Amino acid sequence: MADSFPQVKGLPENWDGYGAEAVSGNVIASTLFIISLLNHPQFHGLPLPEISPETNGTISMCFANLDFGDPPARKTSCSARRP
Repeated sequence: MADSFPQVKGLPENWDGYGAEAVSGNVIASTLFIISLLNHPQFHGLPLPEISPETNGTISMCFANLDFGDPPARKTSCSARRP
């Protein structure tokens, strides 16, 4: 997962050939902050998310196979975006 950040950080404007926005440093910082919160004991055992850039300049974080709720979630996602 952390290996993906240099690739995401280096994406230029129009990285997909269809006008995608570059991911800003603030979005990357917010994503890293969210991931750092996962080190809290309350989240022990939570798998790290798969990350991917989105065309609107956000980063998507997908948590797969979570055992929360009834029935357990199979996939949950969230994204960080520019303020």
